[in-house]
Amino acid sequence: MMDELVEQLSQPLTASLVAVWFVLGSVLAWFYGFRGHFQRVYRVLVTLAWFLIGPLIFPFWMIQGVIRRVRRDGVSMGQAFRSQFANEAPVRDEPTENVEPDPADSFVILDSQGKVLPKMVDSNPDKANGFILIRKILRSAVMRTASDILVHPTGESQFDLRYRINGTLCSVRKLSEDEGKSVVNIIKAIAGMNIAERRRPQDGGFSAQNETGDVSFRVATTGVLNGEKVSIRILDQSASEFSLSDTGLLGNEEQVVRKALMATSGMILVCGPTGSGKSSTVHAMLRSINCIERNVITIEDPIEYVLPNASQIEINNKAGITFASVLRSVLRQDPDVISVGEIRDPETAEIALQAAQTGHLVFATVHAGSNMAALLRLTDLGIQPQLIASAVNLVVSQRLVRRLCDHCKVRAEYTEAEKNELRQQSVDPDCLFKAKRCKHCHRTGYSSRTGVFDITVMDREIKSLLVNGGLAVSETGHAVGDTGSPRMTTMQVRATQLALMGMIPWEEVQRLTATID
Repeated sequence: MMDELVEQLSQPLTASLVAVWFVLGSVLAWFYGFRGHFQRVYRVLVTLAWFLIGPLIFPFWMIQGVIRRVRRDGVSMGQAFRSQFANEAPVRDEPTENVEPDPADSFVILDSQGKVLPKMVDSNPDKANGFILIRKILRSAVMRTASDILVHPTGESQFDLRYRINGTLCSVRKLSEDEGKSVVNIIKAIAGMNIAERRRPQDGGFSAQNETGDVSFRVATTGVLNGEKVSIRILDQSASEFSLSDTGLLGNEEQVVRKALMATSGMILVCGPTGSGKSSTVHAMLRSINCIERNVITIEDPIEYVLPNASQIEINNKAGITFASVLRSVLRQDPDVISVGEIRDPETAEIALQAAQTGHLVFATVHAGSNMAALLRLTDLGIQPQLIASAVNLVVSQRLVRRLCDHCKVRAEYTEAEKNELRQQSVDPDCLFKAKRCKHCHRTGYSSRTGVFDITVMDREIKSLLVNGGLAVSETGHAVGDTGSPRMTTMQVRATQLALMGMIPWEEVQRLTATID
C-alpha cells in the first residue's frame, strides 16, 4: 500500500495538487492560525486545523468575503481581495483599508525624549508584532481624524480598542489579552512611564512624524477593574493651521471678535464644558494677532499646539509651576497679550483680571455653561463684581456640533406627527438632512465638527446689573433682567439655522439643547 501511495505521489498532477495544498495550507495556517487573535493554548490547534482543512473551505470563504466587501463598501475587486488577508477585523462596519495603513508610508514614532524608535525587527517576535500593531493603531486614528484613542480591558480576557471621532466614541476592534497587555506596555515605554506601576495613574507623551506633519500624543494610564486602561489624546499639529473663519463664527460674530482682538487691554473670556473647543477657539484668536509686533505669552496645561513667534509656558504642578506663580512672573516680561489656559482658583482669576486692567489683553477660559454663568463663576471665586465689570470686554460660550458629510447626506424623513411638531417650532422639515455612511466619511456619516457660539459684549447695562447684583441666569443660561427677557440670540437658534442650511442633522440641535437647558 505504501508503494501505491508513493507511485501516486510521483504522478505530475497529483504532485502538483499536493504542493498547492501544502503551500495554501501553510499560508492560511500562518495568517489565520499562528498570527490570529487566539490564546496560546488554542493557537496550535487552530493552526493545524487551517493547514489540514483550510484549502477546502478557503475558496468559497474568499469569494463570499470579496463580494460582501464590494457590495457594502464600493471598493474595487483588488482592494476587497487584499482586505481578506488583513490581520485585524473591525467590529463595526468600517472599511478595512482605512484601518490597515499602507506599509510604504512614512509614519515614524518618536519616544518621550524625541528619539526615533528603532525598527523592532530583531529576534523578539512578540515585541516586533506589538510595535507593528501600535503603529497601525496610531496611524489609523490619525487618518480618521480621531481626537482620542482608548484601550480598555474588559471582563472577557479582551481589550476594547475605541476611537473618538467627531466627539463620538466608536469601537474599532477587540484585542486579545496578550495583544492588549503588549500594547499597554509598549505605549507606556514610549511615553516614558514606569511599566512596573499598574495601579497608580501616570501621565506621559510622545510624538510621531507622517507625510502631513508632526503629531503629538498625550498618554494617561490608570488601573481599572480588569487591568490597566490607556487613554491617548491626539494633537495633530498640521490641523492647527486654522483661523477664526474656520471655527464656525458667523459674519457678524467674527466681526465682533476681531474688533475685541484690536483692543490693547481687557479680557476675552471663553467658556463652555469640557470638550467644547475652548482651547481651539483661543488658539484661533491668538493666530489672528501679529506676534511680531506684540509680545504674546501663553500659559497652558499642557501645550497643545505650537504658536509661532509666541512664548509658550507649560504648567508643572509637581515642580511648583502653577498658573498663579507663572502669571506673576509673566507680568514682568513686558507682555502685550497674555493667554491663561484655565481659571481654576481665586488667585489666578484676580491676577488675570488685574492684568487686564493694567494695559494687557488677556485671554482666559473657564468651565461654565453660558456667558452669564461664567461671570457668576468669577464672583463665586471671590472676585469683586466691580473688578469683573471693568476688566472683561467680551464673553464667548460655545458648543461643538457634528457636520454632515456632503458626499452621502440625504433628506430626513419624518412622520406627520413629527412634521407638525417641527412646524410648531418654525422649522421646515423638508429642509432637514440626516447622516448616511460612505467611504469619504469613514462610514460615520459626519465629516468634521463646527462651533455654535453665543457672544456677549460687556456693555453698560450688563455691567450695571453685575455691579448692582441684579445679574441672574435664566433656565436657558442667558442673561435676564427684571423683565426676564433674554438678551442674546441663543445657541439653539444658531444651531437651528445650521440644520436648515443642511450642515447638521436635527438630532444635533436636540443634543445641543439638552446640554444648555
